[in-house]
Amino acid sequence: MDEADSLSIPKTELEKGVGQRIDLFLSSLLNVSRNKIKKKILSGDLRLKNGAVLEPSHRIRGIEEIEIRGGLTEEVPSLPKAEDIALEILYEDEEILIVNKPRGMVVHPSCGHWSGTLVNSLLFHYGESLPGSSLLRPGIVHRLDKDTSGVMVVAKTERSLKSLLLQFSQRTVQKVYLCLCKNRFPYLRYSFEANIHRHASDRKKMAVHRLKGKTAKTHFTLLFASSQASFLKCEPVSGRTHQIRVHLSHLGFPIIGDPLYGKGVRRYPFPLLLHSYALKIEHPRSGKKIEFMAPLPQDFKEALDFFYGKNFSWEENALAL
Repeated sequence: MDEADSLSIPKTELEKGVGQRIDLFLSSLLNVSRNKIKKKILSGDLRLKNGAVLEPSHRIRGIEEIEIRGGLTEEVPSLPKAEDIALEILYEDEEILIVNKPRGMVVHPSCGHWSGTLVNSLLFHYGESLPGSSLLRPGIVHRLDKDTSGVMVVAKTERSLKSLLLQFSQRTVQKVYLCLCKNRFPYLRYSFEANIHRHASDRKKMAVHRLKGKTAKTHFTLLFASSQASFLKCEPVSGRTHQIRVHLSHLGFPIIGDPLYGKGVRRYPFPLLLHSYALKIEHPRSGKKIEFMAPLPQDFKEALDFFYGKNFSWEENALAL
C-alpha cells in the first residue's frame, strides 16, 4: 500500500499511553470516536507495523509502532501541516505563549477545518517542539470558539502542558470575557447555573437542559446598558461548549451577531461580539499568578460606538473590570 494511504503513529507518541487501552488512547490522541478506532482494529486496518493484529482492549506497552491503513477517511485526512499564518503574540517565555486569537480562526484541525487553524500557525513558527496530548493539538490546553476572539495560552513544554491542563481541569484559571448582548440586562451582578447538553434537534447547537448534560456556571456583571444592548463582563466558572452564548440566549439576552443562538440579533451589521479579554493563570515554573489581557478588536469598538455613541469610552464605563 502507498504510504500516502496510511497513517503512522510513532512509538514516541504511544509511550505517552503506556498501560491504557489502545482504543481509548488513540481516540483521544487522534480526536476521533472510540467506535471509529474499534472498527479499524477489528477490520485489520489498524495494526502493528510488523503486521501483527491487535484487539481493542490491547494495553499499550510503549514499544509498539502502529499503522492505520487507509488513514481515517474524512475525519483525519492527515496530521496538521505548518502554514505561514501570522500570530499576534501578547507575551512569551520559555514555558508559555500568550496569543490574541483573531475572530474566524479555528483553534485546532477538526472536521471541515483542516487548515488555517491556530495549530497550523504554531507548527510553522515553532515546528514540532510543542508538547501535546494529541497529535492534532500540540501546545493546546483550552479552546475558543471559531468566532470568539481574544487571549489564549499555549504550552511550550511538557511541564507547562501538565500544569495548565491541571489548572483548567481544577477550575483555578480565571477567565474574563466581554460581550454585547441584546436588550437591557436587568441585573448589576448575576450568576446563572444550569446544565448544558447537546440540542435535541440541531447537532451544531447546545442547550440548557434540566436533567441531562453537564453543570455550567457563569457570573455576569453589567458594565453599561441601553434599551437596545448591554455591555457585559462574563466569567465562566466551568468551560462547557458555547457556555456563555447558551446561558445568555436562554436568559433572553442573546449575544449580538451570534449566528447560532442570536434570534432577532443578526440584523445588526456585526459579527459575534464575544471577546476573551483576560486570562489569569499560575505560571508553570514560578508559581506566581499572572494575568494577560487582549485589547478589544476594532469591530467590537465600532459596535460600542453604534449602540452608545461616538464619544463612548468603554474603559471609563467598564468600572467593574
